[in-house]
Amino acid sequence: MKNSHLPLAYQRGYQHFYKQTLHVIPGVFIPRSDTESLVVWSVHHIPARSRVLELGIGTGAICIALACDRPDLMIQGVEKDLLSYGIARRNIRLYDVSIDVRLGDWFSNIDQRYDVIISNPPYVGNFDAVGSCTIFEPRAALFSGLDGYEDLQHIILNSVHHLNLSGMLILEHGSTQGDRVGHMMRDAGYGDITKIYDLSGHHRGTAGIIKDRHLTGHTC
Repeated sequence: MKNSHLPLAYQRGYQHFYKQTLHVIPGVFIPRSDTESLVVWSVHHIPARSRVLELGIGTGAICIALACDRPDLMIQGVEKDLLSYGIARRNIRLYDVSIDVRLGDWFSNIDQRYDVIISNPPYVGNFDAVGSCTIFEPRAALFSGLDGYEDLQHIILNSVHHLNLSGMLILEHGSTQGDRVGHMMRDAGYGDITKIYDLSGHHRGTAGIIKDRHLTGHTC
């Protein structure tokens, strides 16, 4: 008998996301429909033929959706969890898209600059209340320090050294974190800060363009 408490996506072995159906197994993060809004915005706003890096690809949901809708993009993904890395590669083969996937912890295995960096990082505080189904998902994919900003801050501060001048950073975050994330991005040298809303009207993502040449150094 199947565990009635196990999330449906794990029980059936797949999860619908955007226009795709992705393999999922217990121990990997289940893609959320809220993240589809980040994909829709990115499909329409990422410049043509951009070199894109996704940090923390999980099942590959975001980068596969982008690759399917925007075959002009050159996409690379990084994932530190070996189980998720394997599932992402399986999903990439399923959709026969060209995505270079590397094992690494955020920027640890990156050796070039990009036009766009995109991420849906952990952003839940260590003691914040979460749904019961999340107990089956990897804790590292959900929780990020006491207040939930640890990984967001790390990505914002370090992304400026891995983006070309006028490069774009696109982040998903919690529905109450947008204002603080926007301020963090401005302090790091980003301008043209844009709010991205989900289908319920919640501020779920923030994008910005790097403006400060001093922070980015020379472009590749």
